[in-house]
Amino acid sequence: MNKFGNFLVGLAAVSGLYSCSDGSVDIYMPARLNESDMWSIVNARNGEVVAQDAFSRAPSAIGQGNIFYVETSDGLFEYYKVSDVNNPISSERFSQAGDFNTDVAFAVKPDETISLINSSIVVVKQLPASVKSVYGFSGELARFKNEKGLYGYLNKKGEVAIEAKYAEATNFSGDYAFVFELGENSKILLIDKQGKTVTQFAPDRYDWIYFPFFNGYFAASTNGKVTLYNDRNEKVLSNNMMEYDGTDDGLYQVHEGKFIFSNDDMYGLMDMDGKVLVRPKYKSLRYSGNDRYVALRNDVYGVVNGAGEEIIPFEYEFIRGLGKNRYLVSEANFNCYIVDEDLKEILPMEVSDYVLSPGGRIDSEYVDVSAMVDKLASKITPAAAFGVDKSKTADQVAAMLGFTDSSKYRWNNEFRQEFKESDIDAVVVYTFAGTVASYDYDFSLGDYVDRFTSAPIEDVTVFLTKSSLEYRAVQRQLAPIFVKNGFRRVDDDYVAANGMTVSMDLQNGSLAIRCRF
Repeated sequence: MNKFGNFLVGLAAVSGLYSCSDGSVDIYMPARLNESDMWSIVNARNGEVVAQDAFSRAPSAIGQGNIFYVETSDGLFEYYKVSDVNNPISSERFSQAGDFNTDVAFAVKPDETISLINSSIVVVKQLPASVKSVYGFSGELARFKNEKGLYGYLNKKGEVAIEAKYAEATNFSGDYAFVFELGENSKILLIDKQGKTVTQFAPDRYDWIYFPFFNGYFAASTNGKVTLYNDRNEKVLSNNMMEYDGTDDGLYQVHEGKFIFSNDDMYGLMDMDGKVLVRPKYKSLRYSGNDRYVALRNDVYGVVNGAGEEIIPFEYEFIRGLGKNRYLVSEANFNCYIVDEDLKEILPMEVSDYVLSPGGRIDSEYVDVSAMVDKLASKITPAAAFGVDKSKTADQVAAMLGFTDSSKYRWNNEFRQEFKESDIDAVVVYTFAGTVASYDYDFSLGDYVDRFTSAPIEDVTVFLTKSSLEYRAVQRQLAPIFVKNGFRRVDDDYVAANGMTVSMDLQNGSLAIRCRF
């Protein structure tokens, strides 16, 4: 994994679990109670079961406005409010649904581009086909990826706030996000919400970067030692005990003037003066809000404060903070209970399953059928199919595909290669009348040698992996183009004068186009 590989996608939604300081905000959570097969909605703040055994399928995490979504029996999603679990907010249903991290969210109707919806579940904007993927809002901006695989940011109106021109990008955390420039000599940039560069540095300056930029700082390691930096890339704090541990799960993020650090694969707490507050003695340590940390010691979990004082004893299989003075704890039987710091049960029922984590990426389902048809028609002609005609042999096709290691293909009779262009997501399979690679004794060399063979081509098959709905349209539109380009229709096949035959079949929801020589 590269140093830019781990992003905190759900930062806004997850941090909301411990952002409440006064302990008065309701904390709603989908849960299965007392080993029921049905899902309920509970209030972890006061233990109220808002809706018992209301859903047969797991609801999503509860978002802003107490909005969540549930999958229906036909595989689509409906949105509900906690205040009325009997009736969807609207009649709109989606094939993909996003969380309400703010007052708008992303969702997708079957076979359409991504929609921006409001809390009434009304589509306020249909995003263009060029937007291929979006991630949940983090504050005012949401990360997106375009058709070229580049990242930018959208605002809450669905407008491009920062142009998609980055090879990688993190969600915004507060006022800043990290992005990775495209091209040679590219740099890692820290940008603000206007897309202006705050600071920049070469990717090889650090061995590892702890993303995201959080509460005014980011951490990076060099030669195994970690340093905290500010938004001007100036060194703020370095302590010989701060070590790189191979993860970035909340480490070195400053909360309430202190942060979790790693030393010798154990975890402790340090303040911003470099003073060790809690020695590294835990196998795991996670901030839970309000100066509370869930810790793992001797293979059992407990809760400590910022001074290392024990708040909940170390005797649980699992603990997760739910907000001020509320915890989900699991005993040896793996059933969970909601308790406060006095271990008083807030919910007098066992929790056998629950949902707290938000969803992730939303992908466009729109396919530009015309562009697909044009590209496929240019690749399949009476003369050749994906660059291959009936004269080609395995060694020639291997060279065309750039395959050099024949040992990978011993005793196979085919080559496979991904093909992704013009909304086409396909695998092209080249099949031969014999094995494509051999391992034979070469008398001139006096040794066994791997080499590609001269086995003749038999057929080329393109397996397209989108939904069958679009491919029925592709099939219909390709047929007259094949005829126009010189193929003759024979039953359900298309035959060229040189004998090449093309057939199109739907197989398990995908379109297979087979070209036989």
